[in-house]
Amino acid sequence: MKRLLTVALFALLFLGTRPTFAKDQLPFRTIVVNHFTISSSAGFTQNFLDYFVLNLRESLMKNKAAAQVLDAGAVVPAADATESLAIEGVFSNEEKGALGLRKVDVEMSIYRISDHALVKTVHEKLAYKGAMNDKQVANFLAMQVGAIIRQKLKDLNLASVPSGASVASGPANQGATPAKTAEPEQPASLQFTSEPAGAEINVDGNYAGNTPSLIKMKPGTHSIKLTKSGYQPWVRTLDVNAGDSRTISAELERVP
Repeated sequence: MKRLLTVALFALLFLGTRPTFAKDQLPFRTIVVNHFTISSSAGFTQNFLDYFVLNLRESLMKNKAAAQVLDAGAVVPAADATESLAIEGVFSNEEKGALGLRKVDVEMSIYRISDHALVKTVHEKLAYKGAMNDKQVANFLAMQVGAIIRQKLKDLNLASVPSGASVASGPANQGATPAKTAEPEQPASLQFTSEPAGAEINVDGNYAGNTPSLIKMKPGTHSIKLTKSGYQPWVRTLDVNAGDSRTISAELERVP
């Protein structure tokens, strides 16, 4: 009897240390909401950003995007890391719309925590009422973004994402065989910025986001192309080493 009680106690303790899945919940252990930033082309304040990140965590939980949602800097156990994601993003290109509405772009990168492989990029244009204050806008946009992220992740199979993928794996890559490496190389972290901001980033011919964006890339030689309407393409070849962390800044020249 004592042995059964001991086993039961250990089972309860173990279950208490790992997030469990609820009904209709996506099959991810943890989502960590990492840093969101605001580009110079968006007029939001830091106060807005703080409210947004807080409300986004709540929205992701409400939408059952993962068993648990944590703040930046949270430690995810190694046993859960292959089934967990991190999200970061940037707000840019705020503009006035009709009927008192305002519009803003949000560009998000979603990574697998175990190896920092980029599994998906999400680019959305969101609308909100211009009369709202920071807290109201943050809550309104966070509710939209939480629902969007769930929708984008609902068919994602993390086991199909190659280790250290440099760009998002779209529908064509679903079911791909992961790279067969005994020890995957540590990806590089490249922060792409441009003047002006909002340029489209293509890595090896694949869309990877808009500036400014932090992009994880596997070591090797990569072809980079930045394009923006009204400006000449910015093209470079980059040699990337494992574990690199650097900023790539591009000064775009207007089309004559």
